Amino acid sequence: MEDLRQKVKEKVWSYKEDMIKDIFELVAIESVQTEAKPGMPFGEGPALALDKSLEIAQRLGFEAVNLDNYVVYTHSGQGKERIGVLGHVDVVPLGEGWTKKPLGGDRDEEFIYGRGVSDNKGPCIMSLYALKIIKELGIELNKEVRILMGANEESGMQCVRYYREKEGGFDYAFSPDASFPVTFGEKGGFSARFSASKVGPGPVKLIHIKGGTAGNVVCPKVDVVLEAEQQEHDEVLEKFTAYLAANDLKGQSIIKENEIQLQLEGVAAHASTPEQGVNAISHMMGFLQTIMPHVPFVAGYNQCIGLAYNGENCGVDLHDEYGRLTFNVGVINTEEDLITANIDIRYPVTIEDFSPHRDTLLANLEKCGFEVKNVRMGKPLFVPPESPLIKTLSAVYEEITGDTENKPTTMGGGTYAKNFDNCVAFGATFVGENNNIHNVDERQNIENILRATEIITHAIIRLLSL
Repeated sequence: MEDLRQKVKEKVWSYKEDMIKDIFELVAIESVQTEAKPGMPFGEGPALALDKSLEIAQRLGFEAVNLDNYVVYTHSGQGKERIGVLGHVDVVPLGEGWTKKPLGGDRDEEFIYGRGVSDNKGPCIMSLYALKIIKELGIELNKEVRILMGANEESGMQCVRYYREKEGGFDYAFSPDASFPVTFGEKGGFSARFSASKVGPGPVKLIHIKGGTAGNVVCPKVDVVLEAEQQEHDEVLEKFTAYLAANDLKGQSIIKENEIQLQLEGVAAHASTPEQGVNAISHMMGFLQTIMPHVPFVAGYNQCIGLAYNGENCGVDLHDEYGRLTFNVGVINTEEDLITANIDIRYPVTIEDFSPHRDTLLANLEKCGFEVKNVRMGKPLFVPPESPLIKTLSAVYEEITGDTENKPTTMGGGTYAKNFDNCVAFGATFVGENNNIHNVDERQNIENILRATEIITHAIIRLLSL
């Protein structure tokens, strides 16, 4: 065993620069979902990323398939059983405020930077090299092993559902799209759009509001345009300045004739951990309450949502032994006389039926004056911690890292694991790492890329023996 560990480590470290180069090639493509085109179900960017994934996989010596621009997957080994390692090459929008190059990659002595280096283009490349190393070491692939790279993880996971319909599932699988050690549970999901009027009494009128980059990101910035006579300007600006100071926030204001343009800055974070960010939408609503409390959207928002992160103001503050419900509003905009925003909820893993809580939430939103549309729900993932898959991956992690304190856990994020039986999230981020996922200056520690690749390599080897 020690001999194998040393051989794997030497191989992984020998490919350090090659891996970074391939990650940067993939990160150079802005693979955010856009309008579908013929043969490109998720738009041009994701299709280009799949093309590049196919090119890299084939250059590394794999037989690979681009399945109708939904996913790319590799073929290796043979046998009746199939092992899957599942990653994605689509990304969330770049956002504003990068200090590093977001496309094409950037680096210093410790980190590489760019949209996707951590979530999840980097781990896709790491998985390809892990399997390449296994083949180079002459380890028998007595099961078929597939590295799968999808193009729609951030916006609905239609890609892997299409793959499953065409190609079936896996006997054992993991997705390096979360953190170590093993994640045996993923919260269920609820999303919806809600709207109400922007028109209300008073001398100040709300003309336009816009904020957010994606529903699964805590909104980092909101812009508002108000209209008011000159005698109202000073009071609005004084209240805005006071609100920013009271809540330790940054913002800007510009006066153009009768228009007041306001910008409020928050802090982006993943929607599954909204407490790690500062939601600019919620704070802008908090400020607007001070100057236009009778505007239906503003009043309803502050009554039913407010600054809370756990749904406590709308009757869905739920928890189990593994975690608490999270509630995020990620995007907001004006549509004629309406303000429209979206909800992203992650609910506890042991709640099998969210329907009663959905009904409570919708009733409370409607009571606060909102019309709710596009309601969607997704079930949680829960794989018993005593299952062979969990035990195997957990043992690999402990043996390679020596970490016996951090145990298998659950999370609020959702991965491809939810779409397959006997599949869980495993890596590729380490406990305590902050890789700015879904934020500006997304990064990945170079040494940890190599450590994670070692773990993925040994995980595949160990699954071959089950």
